[in-house]
Amino acid sequence: MCYNHTMVLSVQRHGDIWELQLNRPPANALHPELMVPLRQQLALAYQQAKAVVLSGQRGMFCAGLDIPALLTMEPDQAQVLMGEFLGLSADLLEAPIPVIAALTGHAPAGGTMLAIFCDARIMARGPFKLGMREVAVGLSVPPAAYHALCELVGTRQARLLCLEARFVEAQEAFEMGLVDSLEEMGEVVPQAIAWARRWTALPANALHSTRTMMRRSLVAEAAGLREAGSGHSGLFHGNETHAAMLQLLNSLKKPTPDRPA
Repeated sequence: MCYNHTMVLSVQRHGDIWELQLNRPPANALHPELMVPLRQQLALAYQQAKAVVLSGQRGMFCAGLDIPALLTMEPDQAQVLMGEFLGLSADLLEAPIPVIAALTGHAPAGGTMLAIFCDARIMARGPFKLGMREVAVGLSVPPAAYHALCELVGTRQARLLCLEARFVEAQEAFEMGLVDSLEEMGEVVPQAIAWARRWTALPANALHSTRTMMRRSLVAEAAGLREAGSGHSGLFHGNETHAAMLQLLNSLKKPTPDRPA
């Protein structure tokens, strides 16, 4: 039953599993107006739920940072946006309960980052894309994202994905280990909930201690993200970043499900 709905985020309780659905059309781009309530609901879920499923809209999970907004922001506003994004990333890394990404469509750049910081990724079959696109838009890949990617796909593949800034579609992502399961669109969220139920049905203390051990190296990266988010993030490269973002924006039509921003 849906108990909370805003213009950009809906929260549904499936028993003790909470689904946080991104709902900021057209592409669920990451802007403070989405990230602030998302972080608030994550904090609440960490206190009251046993697991979280993070989902998007049909055809689009999350298109990453809101580049059109970034290009119009003053430096202090851009820092707020980056601070919220890096803080959200740290929140996911430090999650005390399992968080499963239900990839209901495209998840490029920042969308991929959110997904790889979760415990598991269930993705829709089809021509939906993921990829660490940061370098292509003049941003540095955060160390935490690179290390998380290495854990999933191995060092060599992670290096290529980051340096080439290329997209991979769902089937290739599954084959390389970037996502854990492919499902038909209508089954993505139900299967993510089913994964969460299987995990939370296990003895709680054993699950928690084992998960804590497995994620220790990733959780250690959260402090670096929070530090970067509290000042100059170190991800931007001045005019180079601005020019790369502007070039990307000019090359794209209005984002659609088959053309991720």
